[in-house]
Amino acid sequence: MSDSMTGYGTAEIQAEGWRCLIEIRSVNQRFLDIRLKLPSGYQSQEKVYREKIKGFCRRGKVECLVKIEPLDGENGWSLDEDRMSEVNQLIQLFEKTSKNPLNLQLRDLMQLDVVKNQGTDLDPEAGIELIERCLESALLEFKKMKYQEGEAHCKDLNQRRSTCSKMLNELEKEAVSEIKDFLQHFSTEQVLIENHRVCVPGLIDMFVDPVSKAPTC
Repeated sequence: MSDSMTGYGTAEIQAEGWRCLIEIRSVNQRFLDIRLKLPSGYQSQEKVYREKIKGFCRRGKVECLVKIEPLDGENGWSLDEDRMSEVNQLIQLFEKTSKNPLNLQLRDLMQLDVVKNQGTDLDPEAGIELIERCLESALLEFKKMKYQEGEAHCKDLNQRRSTCSKMLNELEKEAVSEIKDFLQHFSTEQVLIENHRVCVPGLIDMFVDPVSKAPTC
């Protein structure tokens, strides 16, 4: 049974405070067209990932989205609420004294230790390994759905073929029945004609050739 060109697969793997999320989807297309969207810093691995996807697809338009992001509370930015309360009191005092609003930007909050980056960058090799593991899981789910779609299509085609076969059989039976009725009717008419030929000699011939058989005055 052949797989369908339509499929979808997704996978998520967490490791070392990071999350990798991959989504793969495909639609019908005559030729194979793979489109990859990778996170910054991993474009050098695009050829490797393409080859892995080709092992699961022969045709179709395939889109693959790869994301790597820090887990909440373990990496990324954090807000020091106590420090923010202290800074907020100073801001209010400043604005009250100077009677001018104080506009702060992110870099200002970072310098005041209100906003901190508490995580570290993901090691490139660890990131590549994380993506490959996640991609393998997503492709397995992708293949499973393609098989299920192909099985559903084959089942639908078999049902349609069965329906068409029944319709053809019914039409054939109806045609045979009509031919039998016609032959029976024709046979009956032929008997009647033969009876008339016996009862009224020459009458049938006159109808067949009315010019030559017509009586003369």
